[in-house]
Amino acid sequence: MSNYCNNCPKFVSIPTCTEDLVIGTLTGYASTAVFVYLKNHTTGFIHRFSATTTMYGGLTIELPDNGNFSPTPKHDYELWVTLQTATNTDERLDITINSIDYECVSFTFENIFVGYNLVEYTSQTLKLK
Repeated sequence: MSNYCNNCPKFVSIPTCTEDLVIGTLTGYASTAVFVYLKNHTTGFIHRFSATTTMYGGLTIELPDNGNFSPTPKHDYELWVTLQTATNTDERLDITINSIDYECVSFTFENIFVGYNLVEYTSQTLKLK
């Protein structure tokens, strides 16, 4: 899939059947209410997740967010984070992943099969390609 409209660093694919997506750390934002945005660049649809960082600023979201989000395999996604008090969706916070700060990240979702059975994963962590 083309990364034409997405200038964010490309991360490894995430299995579509993932329960928790470990995003990274929001330095200086311990126990803070945030929104995590996932934009499907293929369709233009943006899904917003509510989350609260851990006492150390760690950030994880639940997928499929109680059935409200269904990732599409091979589509190009962009992820970014704002405070819940932000006045617009472009007031992005830096996400620290492996000691590097990112304003946004991009990745695709992939179906993972064993035989004809879709494999479910409890947790996946964003990793740079």
